[in-house]
Amino acid sequence: MVLITDAEMGSEHGPVTVFVNNAFEKLTGYSKDEIIGQSPRMLQGPSTDKAQLKRIHEALIKWEPVRAEIINYTKSGEEFWIEMDIVPIADSNGWYTHWVAIERNITTRKANELEMLRLNRALRLLSASNEVLMRVKDEHQLINEICKLAVEIGGYKMA
Repeated sequence: MVLITDAEMGSEHGPVTVFVNNAFEKLTGYSKDEIIGQSPRMLQGPSTDKAQLKRIHEALIKWEPVRAEIINYTKSGEEFWIEMDIVPIADSNGWYTHWVAIERNITTRKANELEMLRLNRALRLLSASNEVLMRVKDEHQLINEICKLAVEIGGYKMA
């Protein structure tokens, strides 16, 4: 996706969008008419990482390119992950006039990463449980240690 904004922040809501391509419309569900003149911040929501947004903002203030991965939201409220590269564009006099963001949908990649972490955690839990099973001779101790592993390694709130 391609999104271009004015270089100036415009208002407390951020820079103003001046261009989006068809890929942007297709993924977000917003038409060009709905996003042009608005801040890209309208795509952010509850799961958008505030620390990443702060890092992006700090780079923009310094007129520096920045790469980030964040959660955005479609018009219908569905979350999607993007990896974006934002770069300042200058005119022939060196005056920054626009920001260009090239964005890639990485939702599937993020889901795969989370699944891999879940499976890795389950494998570590199974391995640690097998070690306890071989070592412990008392049923009560076995249950206590397996439950402790389920919380510490498995990520369960309680067991």
